[in-house]
Amino acid sequence: MPIYEIPALILSTHVGRGPFWQKRKWMEVDGFGLLVNYNDENDLTPEKIRLCLRGQGQTEYLIEAESRADARKKFNEMEGAKIGTRSKALRIDPDRGIRKIPDCKRRHINKNGDYVCGKEMGSGSGEFGMCAIEGYDMPEFDCPLRKEQEREYKEERRCLRCPKRKSVKSCI
Repeated sequence: MPIYEIPALILSTHVGRGPFWQKRKWMEVDGFGLLVNYNDENDLTPEKIRLCLRGQGQTEYLIEAESRADARKKFNEMEGAKIGTRSKALRIDPDRGIRKIPDCKRRHINKNGDYVCGKEMGSGSGEFGMCAIEGYDMPEFDCPLRKEQEREYKEERRCLRCPKRKSVKSCI
C-alpha cells in the first residue's frame, strides 16, 4: 500500500518541573487542543496548564493509504486531530504539501512497526539498516528516496527568469 508523508503542526506545552518529561497526554484547555508533556498527574489541571508557555512544532506523519484523500482522512481520525474546538492540537500544515513516498522493494516493517531497509534481522533493523523515511541515512546503493531528492534538487535549480526553465548555470 502507498505511504504518504503528511506535514503536521503540533500545539504543545510542558507542565511541571525539570528538563525532561516522561508522560504525554492530548488535552483541551479553553478550546485549545494541546499535547501536554508532564511527569506528575497533579500538574494536569487547566489552571496549571494556562500558566505554561505553548509552542507549535513541525513534524511529519507516515500514513499508509490508497490515496492522498484517504491519508488525510486517516490523519484527521488521529486522537490529537480531534482535540480542540478553537484550535486543534494536531493539524495538517497548510504551507507544506502531502507527498507520496516512492515505492521500494526493500522496504519492510519490523516488529516495532518501524520501516526497515531489507528483511528484518534479529536486532530489529533490516539487512541494510533502518529505512531513510524514518530519518536514517540513505544506503549506498540505489535508493528510491535518493532519486527523488536528486530530482527535487534539479527542479529547484531551474532558473525562474527563463521561459524554458533552463538550469541556473546556463543563465548565469
